[in-house]
Amino acid sequence: MDIFGGEDDDGDQIELRLSEIMVATNNFSDENKLGEGGFGSVYKGKLTNGMDVAIKRLSPNSRQGLSEFKSEIVLIEKLQHKNLVRLLGYCIERGEMLLVYEYMSNKSLDFFLFDSVKCRELNWAKRMAIVNGTVRGLQYLHEDSRLKIRHRDLKAANILLDDEMKKNHCMDIFGGEDDAGDQIELRLSEILVATNNFSDENKLGEGGFGSVYKGKLTNGMDVAIKRLSPNSRQDSVKCRELNWAKRMAIVNGTVRGLQYLHEDSRLKIIHRDLKAANILLDDEMSPKIADFGTARTFPRTQINHNTGRIVGT
Repeated sequence: MDIFGGEDDDGDQIELRLSEIMVATNNFSDENKLGEGGFGSVYKGKLTNGMDVAIKRLSPNSRQGLSEFKSEIVLIEKLQHKNLVRLLGYCIERGEMLLVYEYMSNKSLDFFLFDSVKCRELNWAKRMAIVNGTVRGLQYLHEDSRLKIRHRDLKAANILLDDEMKKNHCMDIFGGEDDAGDQIELRLSEILVATNNFSDENKLGEGGFGSVYKGKLTNGMDVAIKRLSPNSRQDSVKCRELNWAKRMAIVNGTVRGLQYLHEDSRLKIIHRDLKAANILLDDEMSPKIADFGTARTFPRTQINHNTGRIVGT
């Protein structure tokens, strides 16, 4: 994402120069300071494109070192959820370690809760929306993310509120282990070895897209390899293995995946080809939504769209 004027939101952070941070925060002036904690101070800043940001300046007395600082950057990049604070950029220069976050104009929840006047602004509808948003953010961290993350410091000061006080963001949650999720391009020769030349013994199934084969990579990892083909075939023998408990678990997992795509992701994504063949099951029969070839992204405020083209199955 280019925070200096771009429109896309692909989750990438950019490295900023210290000189840009100094200008944005008016040389870390007291007037720009938003708060302070064990990690250091947070300042409000304005970037050259006019965007307001919150800049976390690591204190030299903080227990967080360079490795923990880098882990925070890597982990936040992997977690994309509307109820988690968004990291826009970072700076490591001349002994400074700085993180640039999206700015929350309504500060944190404690700013309202512990003020006898401000707390009156939190009617029950707003309180319920804040609770729901916090729970959905935690559910993503604990269960729905590929990483299992425990916050370990959830409190009102770490629940940030946006302009409408509708979505809230859990802040300062990271510093743990890296879990690289990058994809790599494989050579056909590696695929042929992994699948034993697409042997029938390695074939897992077939659909409108073609065949799927089980393969073993050189590092010993078992993978499923999808080979595009115009041929199709269906197999309906194993349905007896799906008792009602398993069926309910598959339905719940699929619904949670769709809820993330439709509501909780920073992008609004419509799958447009959801069918049994695109619900993959792991060893424990947990479902994974697959095949985003016909999926589309929409602005978060858009609720309808007209199309003259039929997609999906």
